Amino acid sequence: MAADPDGFLVALTEVYRSRPCQVLPNALWKTALQLDLDDYVWEIERDATGVLRLWARSDRCLAVYWSRDRDDGMPDSLPAGVSLALVHGHYATEAVLGRFTRHAAYFRLSRELGSLPLSGPPDGYGFVPVVPKDDAEAIAELIGHCYETLHPSAGDVRSWGQHATYRSNLWVGMMNLASGELAGLGIAELDDRACEGALEWIQVLPEHRGRGLGRAVVFELLRRMVGAVDLVTVSGVAGGPDSPEEFYRRCGFTGDDVWWVLRQQGD
Repeated sequence: MAADPDGFLVALTEVYRSRPCQVLPNALWKTALQLDLDDYVWEIERDATGVLRLWARSDRCLAVYWSRDRDDGMPDSLPAGVSLALVHGHYATEAVLGRFTRHAAYFRLSRELGSLPLSGPPDGYGFVPVVPKDDAEAIAELIGHCYETLHPSAGDVRSWGQHATYRSNLWVGMMNLASGELAGLGIAELDDRACEGALEWIQVLPEHRGRGLGRAVVFELLRRMVGAVDLVTVSGVAGGPDSPEEFYRRCGFTGDDVWWVLRQQGD
């Protein structure tokens, strides 16, 4: 983080590692990248026991707000120019929600790696490595087939391979052995600072669903992170028929944290 005399990222990491899904709506490394900008300001409150409260915002975005005392509400007086706020459900009061015209809720879950099944890919399928530089077109096409509105480009996929948290062994393809084509995909990131793994993309093409491919990809990624992370996190859209929350819960992820992305119309 640029120009960080108060050690904000150090303080954020300290509280995040003890309660990640309560502190941030996404993996720590993503917020660290967002805050590496000159127009963010931040504040930390401490006492002898550690961090009590912290927040970070720009003129238009409230990126972080956390308080150890859960009875503390979010200040009602958000700056007038803030048009985007990332708010834990604990603070999503009617007064806070009423400040914004567009509301979207996201679940956040975590899992420790103490006990993992040993099963491999289903019959007729096999794990294969995928490489962002070489396989970007195929990866982008597969992801696009799995969503109605989300269609990353090959350039987007290549950029993911430039993340500091990129690990080549955490890009896993699921191949249909009969056709030699990709039927599914798993991409995870690994953040050494937070000792955290994050599942970013878990996709199975519609015609191959219902055969255990998604579950197999998740557990293969988790096995590959054993010894490198303390826990793995995942997030996604809460509610609705396409929400993957129940799938991840069946894979052993737990938690009850919900985050709100609050926007003003047009933002």
